Amino acid sequence: QIATVNPKQEGTSSKRGEMVMVGSFTRWCLLSLVASVASAGWVAPDEEHLQTRTWMAFPAHWDAAKLDAVQGDVCKVAKTIAKHQPVSMLVESAHKDTAATLCGSTVDLVEVDIDDLWARDTAPVFVLDGGKLGAVDFNFNGWGGKQEHSYDAKVAAFVAGEAGAELITTWLTLEGGGLEVDGEGTAIVTESCVLNSNRNKDATKEDVEKELDKLLGIKKVIWLPGVKGMDITDGHTDFYAEPYRPPAQRPRLPPTNIRQRPQVCCGVRRLLCGKWVGCCAELRKPCLGPSRPDAARGALPRPCGGERRRGRDLCGGGDGALLHYA
Repeated sequence: QIATVNPKQEGTSSKRGEMVMVGSFTRWCLLSLVASVASAGWVAPDEEHLQTRTWMAFPAHWDAAKLDAVQGDVCKVAKTIAKHQPVSMLVESAHKDTAATLCGSTVDLVEVDIDDLWARDTAPVFVLDGGKLGAVDFNFNGWGGKQEHSYDAKVAAFVAGEAGAELITTWLTLEGGGLEVDGEGTAIVTESCVLNSNRNKDATKEDVEKELDKLLGIKKVIWLPGVKGMDITDGHTDFYAEPYRPPAQRPRLPPTNIRQRPQVCCGVRRLLCGKWVGCCAELRKPCLGPSRPDAARGALPRPCGGERRRGRDLCGGGDGALLHYA
């Protein structure tokens, strides 16, 4: 997830780092982080800081019947974001003219060979250490060898170089979508993805936790079971949950009426409600299956008690406005 920081000195009492997080067209994350503390090791900030730049990737190797529509949609998103902040688009040379036509002059095109558009997974995770910017290359391998990735395997190092960040290598294979952090030392990951033999064969939870601490400053890891083989990602965390900032340190939870495997999402809700302090004292309503009429209409139940903000439950409100899911 996933990007760049150019530290700047402002005055004599503070340092400002501008971090750009790389995102796919479904989700973009650019960070601006004020760092006023001494170096304490690499730390991954969360995704709710002010944004200064978005990195995206232009689709090239999709099914011919879908390619035009996907390219158009990606560029619509890019142009919309560019009204508010700079956008950099990774694009292959063969598709640069098409990207320029669709994206217009407000999007910066960066030429490089790529396999797919999912920059959230292929690009590095950017971290800070005081005034230093680092970029972690998590060894993208095509979600466990499920598709061609010879170019995308090099994207993290390329973007780190473009950003002027210190490239940080690791034995751990992970994708940005499989990792959610709150910026305060807590991460949410899934066993089905991270402990999968197609990524980190023979690795233990202890091995992973120690490495995430070293790379990202993670002190607490919440493990979700996930579902191996459910999709190409083997159950990325960003399908299920996402932390958000105070005033309520609670995770955004998945809706209970997902058309596929609603029981999985319900299990995740219960697990997170038990592990995140102050969140969800109880589940007041049963989970909805795909056969329920209200589920088919997309209505979300209110399964969690607790505080409400702007009329919504912080632990999965009725209209889903505080939820993040793919």
